[in-house]
Amino acid sequence: MNNNTIFDDVFRTMVEKMTYLLVPLINEVFHTSYPKDVKIVHLRNEHQLEDGELITDAQLLIGDKVYHIECQSTDDITMAIRMFEYDFAIALESRRRVGRKFYVEFPRSCVIYLRSTKNTPDVEEVELLLPDGQVCVYRVPTVKVERYTKDSIFEKNLLMLLPFYVMRYEESAHIIGEDSEKLRRLLNNCASHSRYFSSDELDALFLKMNRTNVCKLFLRMV
Repeated sequence: MNNNTIFDDVFRTMVEKMTYLLVPLINEVFHTSYPKDVKIVHLRNEHQLEDGELITDAQLLIGDKVYHIECQSTDDITMAIRMFEYDFAIALESRRRVGRKFYVEFPRSCVIYLRSTKNTPDVEEVELLLPDGQVCVYRVPTVKVERYTKDSIFEKNLLMLLPFYVMRYEESAHIIGEDSEKLRRLLNNCASHSRYFSSDELDALFLKMNRTNVCKLFLRMV
């Protein structure tokens, strides 16, 4: 199993087993103020199209608002179109009709980039040019994990991002691996993160990682 697949699986596990961790993230991205115990309903992630099936990472209902979150391991120039396709399918499924008029509401969506580059946008955009001359811009904010320090993660209670913190060390993995003191500090740093999760949550979180921890995953990068 490659590292990308492992981190994708960790994200999906957190969405399924620790849904409450999404609340601070949603508040951060969409400037909402949901309480940590707000009711969250999981919506189905499979969407049938005429030419196949779309599977989203996370689709949730809070109150009367639908949220759609995708987790992306690396930058992807096609992400804006992919998100538009996902959200259009979601919107069509929840359409409502009044007389002969249909109302189609897109979900509130975002992309979490576990890795990003200088070219990764803060907002993914698709510009729609309608036949009558109207121009509509579809926008999806992005979350770049690398922008968040450990302190900011805790200050904003963004524990959803914590398992991915180690990814910022990928480029220097070999250097750290050859420096015992740097490696010791990193391992201690990673180990300290585990106290923010219960033992059951840790079991679920690292099940896809053969019940190891993030530190051991780092050692596999070295």
